[in-house]
Amino acid sequence: MPDDATSTAETTDTTTDTAGEAAKTFTQEQVNTFLAEQKRKIGDVSKFKADSAELAAIKEAQKSTDEKAADQLAAAKRDVADARNESLRYRIAAEFKLSEKQAASLAHITSEDGMRDVAEQLAASDVDRKKQGNFVPREGSTTHSADSAELETTRALFGSN
Repeated sequence: MPDDATSTAETTDTTTDTAGEAAKTFTQEQVNTFLAEQKRKIGDVSKFKADSAELAAIKEAQKSTDEKAADQLAAAKRDVADARNESLRYRIAAEFKLSEKQAASLAHITSEDGMRDVAEQLAASDVDRKKQGNFVPREGSTTHSADSAELETTRALFGSN
């Protein structure tokens, strides 16, 4: 807090109401009192965080062994589903001969048919690119012919070919 926060200089609220009345002014003591009151109302945030962690620990301790087993089973089922999805993604990527980067684009798709459709499109676009190669149309050709006077000057300077 700045040093002038403890001074008793008045601060002015520059807002006015719709009737255009004069603005209210507050002393620094009034502002400090208001801020202290607000801090008291809000309380200590770290206390709330500690209470929240304690409550979570109590709830976890109150769970029965059946509830804990059910939670572990649900987590294991999620892990198995994720592993199956990843295995399917890599199998389809190998089938369509996709690169690792292309295979990674299949990660957000959950259905096998959807993965196959996207993999087929990726493979087709890759084949088209390989067919065409790095072809640039009209590479090496000029789009306009030189003026005959320019051509003669160039040949005179650099020799004729």
